Amino acid sequence: AEEALKESEVRARAFLNATSEQAALVDLKGAIIDVNSAMATRLGIPMEELIGKDFFDYQTAAKARRWKLHLQQVREFHAPSQFEDQAHGVWYEHNYYPVNAASGQLSHIAIYIRDVTNVKMAGQALRKAKSAAEEASRAKSDFLANMSHELRTPLNAIIGFSDALSQQIFGPLANEKQSEYIENIGQSGELLLDLINDILDVSAIEADKLELREESVDLKIVVDECITLMTTRAGDAKVKILEKFQHNLPKIYGDDRRIRQIFLNLLSNAIKFTPENGKIRITCAVPDDGGIAISFSDTGIGMSDAEVAQALKKFGQVDNEMSRRHAGTGLGLPLTQRLIELHGGTLALHSKPGKGTEVVVAFPADRIHIP
Repeated sequence: AEEALKESEVRARAFLNATSEQAALVDLKGAIIDVNSAMATRLGIPMEELIGKDFFDYQTAAKARRWKLHLQQVREFHAPSQFEDQAHGVWYEHNYYPVNAASGQLSHIAIYIRDVTNVKMAGQALRKAKSAAEEASRAKSDFLANMSHELRTPLNAIIGFSDALSQQIFGPLANEKQSEYIENIGQSGELLLDLINDILDVSAIEADKLELREESVDLKIVVDECITLMTTRAGDAKVKILEKFQHNLPKIYGDDRRIRQIFLNLLSNAIKFTPENGKIRITCAVPDDGGIAISFSDTGIGMSDAEVAQALKKFGQVDNEMSRRHAGTGLGLPLTQRLIELHGGTLALHSKPGKGTEVVVAFPADRIHIP
């Protein structure tokens, strides 16, 4: 029995000394019962000389008072206590644990102290990097949002003057080549303006500067107007647009311009990625939880799950034959998703390669306009 007890003590001592944490066992008043080599090394006193001494005598008066409060807390509540302390630029984490005797009564308190300086420094560096990144992102978004007027004004002038020249308002052009170039200038200006508008809208959302101008909106009228605007493009692509809305569809509260932007983005994408003689269907439904869901489905080339995830990322474009044939920024779907989210709604995208794509934008029940 004595040999077994001695073997147990040797194992316990080896176990205590194997850790880099400083460990001490004290009685309820703070007298040292045992310490490990890490604690003795930190205090600079041999282990055998520490036994029976007051643990708090080796601390400054201010620290001793503060540390004793945690010892008292463990003694009174029989619950662990944790706190951090700093000394000479080094951070330590202190853990005080209650230790019960065989009878179940609190008899000792175990103290563990570990160096957490590296953790602290890593956390501080991470917070600084995160703060700097957020500040840079805000600065970028603020800059782009504030540049709205400066960017759009000259482009509108280019588009307007090229349109006037194309229509020969100021007189006939010298030859067909000039007419062709003027038309190209106008088309390029419109493409660039669309790109800038999308970038500015995304930046405005990120900078929390995009505000909805809410009013009562008839979704049927908005969809009809969007189809009218896209009729020529659909005709050129030889794609048919079909619409089926239920009667007496309630109006919703929302930003008419932004809802129109959502529908135009989805229609434009559907036309772009639907081959000749394909079809686009626009339908509506009233989900069980209320609200209104508008579905845009096509018979286009479709996407895999990985391509769907890519398409919903900012500037994320799916690389396929049709995407290479049509210019794009990769902002249409992410912007559409953010705009519907600003209305409290959701965007769901379902697609299968070769089977087509369905995008459902759902407005919540609290958007329903009740006269």
